[in-house]
Amino acid sequence: MIGCFLLSIIQKRREKKGDEKKPRSSRTVAHKVATLVIFILLINAQYAAAIDLWNPIDSYKEAVSSIKEKISGAWDWLKGGRHLGTAAATGCFAYAMSSAAAGAVGGSVVPGLGTIAGAVGMALVAGTACYLGGAAIENWIKGTFDFFSSDDDDGGGLSILQPRNLSYNEYASRSTLLGVFNTTYVNLTELIQAEQKDFLELKARLAAQLIAYDIESTDGSTGEFSNVEIRGPDKIFGFSAIPVEFTLKPGDNPDVKDPICLTDVKLYVYTRDGRPLWTREWKFQPGEKCGESNDGTVWTFRTILKGPDPYENQVDAVLNGLATWDIVNQIYLATPADEPYEIVAEVTGIKQIYYSTGDGWIFDHNETISARWRTSSAYKHIAAGRIQIGGFSEGTLPIDYQDDPKARMFVPYLMRGSGAASNIIARAWVNPLHIINASSTYKIYIGANDQFFNLVPVTNLTVTDEARLVVYRLLKNGQWELAAALPISSMATLGDILSNPTAFEGTVTYHGASDIVTYMAFIGIKAEVTRDDGTKIPIWMLISPNIGVVSPERTVRLDPTFAQIEDLISDQEWTAYDAEQAKALVETIVQELEEKIASAEHYIEIGSQLGNQKVVDYATKAKEHYLEAITYAKKIPTSEKLEDTIRYLEIVRDEEMAGDYYLEAARLASYGAYDQAETMAETAEKIADVADEYKGTILGGIFGTNFQLGDLIWWLIALAIVAGVFYVLFGKRAAVLVAVLFLAFAVLDSNLIGAILAKIGGFSLLDKLKFW
Repeated sequence: MIGCFLLSIIQKRREKKGDEKKPRSSRTVAHKVATLVIFILLINAQYAAAIDLWNPIDSYKEAVSSIKEKISGAWDWLKGGRHLGTAAATGCFAYAMSSAAAGAVGGSVVPGLGTIAGAVGMALVAGTACYLGGAAIENWIKGTFDFFSSDDDDGGGLSILQPRNLSYNEYASRSTLLGVFNTTYVNLTELIQAEQKDFLELKARLAAQLIAYDIESTDGSTGEFSNVEIRGPDKIFGFSAIPVEFTLKPGDNPDVKDPICLTDVKLYVYTRDGRPLWTREWKFQPGEKCGESNDGTVWTFRTILKGPDPYENQVDAVLNGLATWDIVNQIYLATPADEPYEIVAEVTGIKQIYYSTGDGWIFDHNETISARWRTSSAYKHIAAGRIQIGGFSEGTLPIDYQDDPKARMFVPYLMRGSGAASNIIARAWVNPLHIINASSTYKIYIGANDQFFNLVPVTNLTVTDEARLVVYRLLKNGQWELAAALPISSMATLGDILSNPTAFEGTVTYHGASDIVTYMAFIGIKAEVTRDDGTKIPIWMLISPNIGVVSPERTVRLDPTFAQIEDLISDQEWTAYDAEQAKALVETIVQELEEKIASAEHYIEIGSQLGNQKVVDYATKAKEHYLEAITYAKKIPTSEKLEDTIRYLEIVRDEEMAGDYYLEAARLASYGAYDQAETMAETAEKIADVADEYKGTILGGIFGTNFQLGDLIWWLIALAIVAGVFYVLFGKRAAVLVAVLFLAFAVLDSNLIGAILAKIGGFSLLDKLKFW
């Protein structure tokens, strides 16, 4: 109350003399400078002591390097004092001083004192009053709201700034990465049930309905028939055989006896260039298939047809060890839309002509009739045969999981491919870890889509199948080389997969060599649809599980040196002696990571020489993650808490792993294996996101590893305080100038520009853009 009363007196005196324009004296400027100095001293005494920022009295101290230490110190400072009171006192003091300096009111308010002494005395009285009021309010806030509870309390606190902690058991079991490699892991005994469930789910996604296609073209005696329909599936994926139903009735003329007897019916596919394909023909003896409109006759004909398919030879080439990028891309990019087709129905028959004399109908003669109908909308229901079935998309587990039981379990792999996707359903269940010169087991569950074929019930329909698994080595010279095949010299016969879906399984070894870029696995399925007339229609599917093969070469996180550090925390304690022991071990780890940085820089150079930006980008990312691993490795010897040490180890492990995946992506991209490179890069990014969870920043992962959130926060705090003071003392222009200057420091010191550019454009040179 006293402070408010004094401030009101000062304000009234300023308003009274506001119209009097007096030249500013040097004493006024001195008053303002003195006020600013006193203000900085008051703020610095409370603020700099707590967060260890720059202090002009104690000379220039270096800013604390760790964001966590800054935040923790500021938070402790905020909890420990009555800072609302301090802020209120400081604000009142500064405002009173500036008002006194501007209006020279101190002497008149406190007679007998000089202007400066009066101003200081008045400001101290106002500041004391404001402190008492602000402190009382802060006491009430802290007592009412549990915003400031420590980690040892039952909760509270600003968890958004706190890093995620993990236990030693979580770290040792590598459970932190299960979110990255999240999929369905099943053992051998669970596999059959999992395969069948997955098969039913995939079949449900392919569900189709029988619909009537539009008819555009008619020839011949079409007027002799009514209710003509040609029906087929509403969705046809790829080069699939399709069930077709043709129905018609005799012409609607109930007053006249004129029966029609069919002698020949044909259904076939009609190509763009006029070729008939897979004709199904029914022949009848005269008088065998007769009917007329008034007896309710409806004729129905059902069969299986298929459109043109020019890719069977390419599939054979892949299955016989003759694959190339061109052949594989031709198959994957193939679409029936390039070969559109329609369905034609032809009918030939006899119409019996009768006449009546009033005593009944008398047969006179036969007339030959024929009619032809062609659909105009079948092509609209044909979709590309390209297949992408979701599943395990990370390529392979890291080499870290070599001794983990999950490495020998089975997972449903993401698969890409092409073919008769409406007819054949296949899923590859494979071991999730693939290592050069080691083996992996494949189990491919294959079945025909009975729901699709049953849209039109065709008698004696079978789908007999044979399959083969082939694995290729992609060499540095661009050649493809058959590395493994099951069976080794032929196709495996699986029988009728329409009535009995079955599994095809085997083990392949990824034999290594110095000139190998990567491996690709293909499952080729060739089947024959045998329809009721005995005609065998060939269908096929070629799928490739999204595997990645890793090298068994030593990694830092699996090195004995790294294991020794892990041993130091195995007793779940961290002492000064442990930290001392870790120093030499960390130096070795840093050296090994620096060797990996050299490898990343090698690929950056290669990518630049080749003009391959993908290689440069992936290698740059690898380098960034290796550097981040080094940063946190160096924190280990300085750690004072067990939980921090475990976090740092987790971050080092994850960052190196992310770097390894990016480095492999760079290597693959340098040889043109872009799909597999993208898989490695996506996995790397997921692992990096896990590492960010343990770093404890609000924007972790958004701007990358070099963005310094703490630096940005402190500069913005300083901006708000100093700009406010300058606004009070020197006016709006001075405040804006200071704000711009401090904002520039905030952006530069926090590396905000460098981080954004690195995120958007991959600028590797902006590793840490600071103004000092």
